[in-house]
Parts: sequence; C-alpha cells; structure tokens
Amino acid sequence: MASNQYGMMPFNGKTDFDIWKQKIKCVLIQHKVHRAVTGQYLETEEKPKQVEMNETTCSTIYLNLSDSVLRKVGVIESAKDLWDKLESLYTDTSLPGKLFLLEKFFRFRLDLTKDIDENLDVFNKLIQNIKQAGDKHIDDYTAIVLLNAIPDSYNDVKSAIKYGRDDITLDIVINGPRSKELDLKHSRNHHRESREALFVRGRSKSRSRHPKTDNQDKNGRQPSKKRYKSRKRVCYNCGNPGHFIKDCTQPKRNDQANAMTSKPVEEEVFMVCDQANSVLSSLTESKWLIDSGCTYHMTPFRNLFSSYNLCETGFVSLADSKRCKVLGIGDICLKFENGIVFQIKNFRHVPDLRHNLFSVSAFEECGLEGKWGNGCTKILKNSLVLFKALKQNNLYVVHAKPFSENANVVLSDKFVLWHQRLGHMSNRGLNILKQTVCFGNDLVSPIPFCEGCVLGKQHRVQFPVSSYPSEPKSKAVLDYIHADVWGPSSVPTHGGRRYFLSIIDDFSRKVWVCLLEHKSDVYVRFKEWKNMVENQTECKVKTLRTDNGLEFCNKDMDRLCIESGIRRHKTVPYTPQQNGLAERMNRTLLDKVRSMLATSGLPKKFWGEAVNTATYLINRSPSVPLDGKCLEAVFSKKPIDLSHLKVFGCAAYVHQQTDKLDPRSKKCIFLGYPEGVKGYRI
Repeated sequence: MASNQYGMMPFNGKTDFDIWKQKIKCVLIQHKVHRAVTGQYLETEEKPKQVEMNETTCSTIYLNLSDSVLRKVGVIESAKDLWDKLESLYTDTSLPGKLFLLEKFFRFRLDLTKDIDENLDVFNKLIQNIKQAGDKHIDDYTAIVLLNAIPDSYNDVKSAIKYGRDDITLDIVINGPRSKELDLKHSRNHHRESREALFVRGRSKSRSRHPKTDNQDKNGRQPSKKRYKSRKRVCYNCGNPGHFIKDCTQPKRNDQANAMTSKPVEEEVFMVCDQANSVLSSLTESKWLIDSGCTYHMTPFRNLFSSYNLCETGFVSLADSKRCKVLGIGDICLKFENGIVFQIKNFRHVPDLRHNLFSVSAFEECGLEGKWGNGCTKILKNSLVLFKALKQNNLYVVHAKPFSENANVVLSDKFVLWHQRLGHMSNRGLNILKQTVCFGNDLVSPIPFCEGCVLGKQHRVQFPVSSYPSEPKSKAVLDYIHADVWGPSSVPTHGGRRYFLSIIDDFSRKVWVCLLEHKSDVYVRFKEWKNMVENQTECKVKTLRTDNGLEFCNKDMDRLCIESGIRRHKTVPYTPQQNGLAERMNRTLLDKVRSMLATSGLPKKFWGEAVNTATYLINRSPSVPLDGKCLEAVFSKKPIDLSHLKVFGCAAYVHQQTDKLDPRSKKCIFLGYPEGVKGYRI
C-alpha cells in the first residue's frame, strides 16, 4: 500500500502540508481506510475491521513522513490522534497566524518577472492556507483582490474587467492578464524591430551543415549563366567583386548589429559564457567577467546602477539556450583596483544571470580598445589603461566596486556635493549658508544618508545638562580665548606630528589649529599665534582659558601671560566639562576628519592635512551661537567666498612644464587650502 507508486515524496516539514494532506487522503480513499482518520466508522464495520483500518492508515501515514517529522510526531497508535498531531504541528489556526495570512492576501501583487500561472499558484496557495486557518468566506474576496493585484502596466485589462461587465468572477479576472500575456508574446514574435537586434560575435561561416562556396549566394544557390556576369560587378557594401549589395553576406555599413552569420537571427541579447559557473561559484558584486560573445554589458544586481530605466522587452539567450528577461537599462560607475573610476553606460539588468559581464564589443563601440597577451587583458582609453583582467580557467576576471560609496565621484546631487565640499556640514548649516552665500539653484533638497557622516560623527547621546552659571559673553574679538591640546595620535603625519593645538576665539568662534610634534611645543606655537592675531586685528588677548595640563601650566606660559597682561582661567583637575567649548571644537574637528578620510579613502597618515582642511571649512560655516553667521565673516568683518571649495581627497591635475613629448599634467590628490597662497594643497 506504499504510496511511492503514485510518485509521492515523504513530507519533510518544509513542503506544502496541505498538498501532501490531499494526496495522502486520496491514497487512503483508494484503499477504503480513510474513515480511520476521522474515527467515524460504519455500523457494519466490526471491531476487528476497525483495528485493521486503523493500523493500515497509521502505517501509510508513517511511511510518507521524513525522519525529522517522525521524530517530532513520535509513536501514536490511533490514526485520528496521529492526523490531529500533524495538523497541530503544520497548520497555524491561531489568530496572529490568520491575521498574517489575511494581510498577505490583501497585499498580494502580480510579479511581472514570472508568468501568470506561477503567480496564480502563489495566490491559490495563499487562499488554501487561509481556509485551513478557519476562514471559510475568503472566496467572496478572491476576484476583487486579484483584480487589485494586476499591475499598472495592465491598466487596459483592469478597466475592461471593471467597466465592461456587470459581474466579476475569479475566472474572468484570471483570463484578462493571461490573454494580455499571450498578446505580448505574440507581438514580440511578429515585431522584431521592437527588440534589440544583437548577435553572437565570432561565429564561423563554415558552421552550417553545407558550407557555402565562392560561387554560392547567401541562400546557397549556384548562379546561372545569366547571373554569372554579375560577378564582374563590385559590391558597394564590402567592396568585393562578384555580387550585388543585396546578396552581400557582410554586415551592412549602417547596421548597428554585430552580425556574423548569413541567417536572420531573432532579436535577442546573446552571451556565450558557459564556463562562468566553474570559475566563480558565488554571486558577488565586485567580480566581473570579460566576455567576447556578450553583446552588451550585463549585471544581475539592481543596486549597482547610478541611473536606471525600466525595459519591458528584450531577452538574453545563454549558451544552454535558456532565455532570461532584461528588466532595465542604465549606467554604472565603477572603481577598479588601480584606483581609476569609469562610468559605463547602457548596462542591461538581467536578474537571472549568475555573474557580472563586460562586453568586448560594447567597449569597442564606445571607443575603448582591448589588448590580450600573457594571460592578461587590458582595456585602454587612448593610451590610458583603465583596468586589467587576469586569466582564470580560460576566462578573464577583473575586480571592481561601485563608486557610489566614494566621495570623489562627481555627484549629480549638488546638495550632496556641497555637503562634502564643506567637510560634511549638517543640513541645518547648509540651509543657513544658502541664505547668506550665493549657490545658484544647487541646494534644493536635504542630505540623504551619508555613510561618511555615520563613520565619522556617530557618538553617544549626551547626558542631561546641569545648571551651571554661564560665563560672561565676550564683547570683542580676542577678549576671551579657549585653548586645548589633542593627542597623541597613533599614526603620525608625514611631518611626524602627533598632536594639535586648537585655539578658539569666544566672540567670533573662529578656530586656529597648530600641528605639534611634542606637547612641549605649545608655548612656542601659542606665542607665534598671539603675535600674529594681535598684529592683524590690533586687539589684545585678554583672557585665556585652558585645562591644568603641564603644556599650559609651566613657567614659560605663566611668564608670557604675566608680561602680556593675559588673565588665566583654568579648569578643575579632571574636569574637561569646564573647558567645554574647546573640547567640543576638538570633537567637531575629529568628526570631520574621520568623515573626510572615510569618504576619500586616504590612509590615516593624512589626518594632519584633514585637520587643517576641517579648520578652514569650520571657519566658513554658519554657527548657531552667532545666529547663523559664519565664523570668518564675524572675525574679519568681510564676506566669505565658497566658489573655490573642492572635495577633500578628490583627483587634481596639475599643469607642469615638461619636454615636448611628456604629459602636460600630473595626476595628484587634493589635500586642502594652504595659508597665504592663492592655490590648492596637493
């Protein structure tokens, strides 16, 4: 009585329990023992007969359960108890389960990447599960829910069903999308011009069963004596004598298709990468294969596209004759291992592909050149090598990552670009700056998610602020100065600096930063700064607030303050909160430094350049205590100019005087704005 003769697979707990239950019931009915499941025997069936039916039913059910399910069920001698046990394990009749199924039912939508029958199978399974959960009235809503599940591209079908009939049934709703799908397939077969006419490159003419001879035309016919005179004529397409242009087997000059065969081919995208599965077993976004038989660049990853347009027609034919649908076309910006960033246009989005594919013919169409040799492929633009692909198992593999994660890309969103130019300034600061500085019409939207800000600025929520008596507000520049030292850094700068001294003017909030090799250098650098600002502003430093560190509390600093008439304010030991302005400024500087280093990809040893750049940008940013005014504008009483700002770490090309045949420019990295020089630091 084993049900293997019916092709049933044992229930393993993962397959559809309702389908298995229907099948096993049919097996029991055929052997007339199905009443043992409900325990409702006939009056004519005596006790020995009932025992036999119960044992037969239990054995049939047990033989159609997997080992894991058997261990869950255990040994049960009653067929009814065994059946109830299975239903309690694999049928969810609870209220939360029922609500989940109903919510999923009313939110059901047709998936256009699948055919109608596949969608209906999912829909019918959902209905069956709801009925098993105890809702017997779900049939009243199936037609309406399925009609609502039809996508907007089938609006003509929905309108015909809604307004063309007095009654709507489930069969009517099903037939509408199914007829539409058949019409689309028929239209694609009879209107080849609506698809992309792409062909497999590199096919030999001698692959046909009867290769053509020189005396055959494109249909394989021998020319007659009358037509033999045409051999003396010259073809205006290929330039060879002996045939007319209509009989020419070469691709037409104005034809964009890469046709290398004399037979018409259905307009589909072809790719011949049948060894890809043996090279790369996992689906990864950073691995790309160079395929000479692929007519367009293709990828299965939707998230790689920087721009994307839906495409309802077009297919990909694989080497095993499998057809995959093209869902969209767009552009992808990639950064290769050599650091070069290149935007590649007209990528095809094919979700059913196993790997990312570069097309050699598509590279050639956009003016790129490919060179092969020594197990390596080079793709060049003019004389510049864009990337190299190494040979692995007769396939050329290259690694590249989407460049949307890097800050050096010239973003289409001008708001994000200015956000990065200004050292990852906040939304509030940019909106304030927009009102005081002319940006044109660039700033029109809020900043989206910025990974650089998360990596550089994330911090714990602050503790509640206690009520401390506030200090008197300064009335002019240099009235009150805050200073602090940060360091040591685990990574020194190129110049060997591990510390920096931050000095903040309380009135204008302008900040100065001095990189230090040792903490003992504070006295020298502070004295230089004091002489410089006092000479520029014709004002005197009146009060200096610092902590009790030895770099500030020493004989040299005390003597300098006494001689200059500077009053000292010092914090209580181990209480950095009392020097909060300087501490917060250091945190703001480090937040910007981490964000700029993270987005630029530069190593940590460039933190000194990043600190100087962050200081320059903070001084040109609006401040809340200053009612949205910029620090530099308040200090110098002059308007600021932001037109020269660039993204930290971006590529910079420097003009150089060289020999006549040497390059006129050199590629460098932008590192900031040097003081006293009208130029950039690279």
